[in-house]
Amino acid sequence: MTYETPNGTAVLWRWTGAGDPRSAVLSLNAERGSASTRCGSTPGRAELRLAPGVYRYAASDGGGVERGVVAVDTYSDEWRPAAPVLAPNLARRVAADGRGLAGRWWLFVVAIAAFAAEWAWRRREGLP
Repeated sequence: MTYETPNGTAVLWRWTGAGDPRSAVLSLNAERGSASTRCGSTPGRAELRLAPGVYRYAASDGGGVERGVVAVDTYSDEWRPAAPVLAPNLARRVAADGRGLAGRWWLFVVAIAAFAAEWAWRRREGLP
């Protein structure tokens, strides 16, 4: 059972009792109301897509009752920032060279010369 899940993802219940999985009745209570459903179409697991909120559940398989709380968060995984990843070949080149851009001063000279040449051309043409 997952105790929390992002919005748009199903809450998963799995059979953890002894013996073969049996179907169970799952009762959910939330601030907005309550619902009851039979889980067991797939032996040993059930998935429910719920709206964001906090739900109290009770799962009964005829022999006992399991109670707990599950939360569906309002965030969604596509809005979570991804971990930055450095491409392996770029990492190898920088590590092998060890200088980076600061060690290539001539690139800055080329860029400044290009900007100065463009400025001079624009002035000669009468452009601002």
